[in-house]
Amino acid sequence: TALHGAELVAGWREAATPYPEALRLAMVRRYGQVEGLWRIEAFAARGNPLLAHRVLVDALERLLLVLLGLNRVYYTSLKALAPVVAELELAPESLGERLAFCFPADGARSAAEAQRLAEETYDLVEAELQEVDVERLRRILRYRRTEWEAQAPDA
Repeated sequence: TALHGAELVAGWREAATPYPEALRLAMVRRYGQVEGLWRIEAFAARGNPLLAHRVLVDALERLLLVLLGLNRVYYTSLKALAPVVAELELAPESLGERLAFCFPADGARSAAEAQRLAEETYDLVEAELQEVDVERLRRILRYRRTEWEAQAPDA
């Protein structure tokens, strides 16, 4: 709720109702690419929880933004996650609990759950928006560096 200009915000909301299909598609296309979940395990193994959390938060926030777009829900803030998640009709089962389960970013467990959430989100996108190349998104999501790449000095 706006502290000032509530009437102005209400007018904008009314003008933007219903949620435009073009915005729905744009949200999914803009935030749908989730990649590098393997880095959660790599950073955790290296004792770098800061970067492991950064990868995890980025991935989960992207998935949430995709789900908001898919559900035609305007993004206002994530100060309280539960009411936002409760508003999503199209979402992986037990989304709120599963998002919380990913933390702390401890490596394999967190990466695996984030991967499952992404796959289930992509299933929903595939069913709702045939214009999105979900197979491409899945290829990017499933990519894992080979062992020799992970051993490279710049890894």
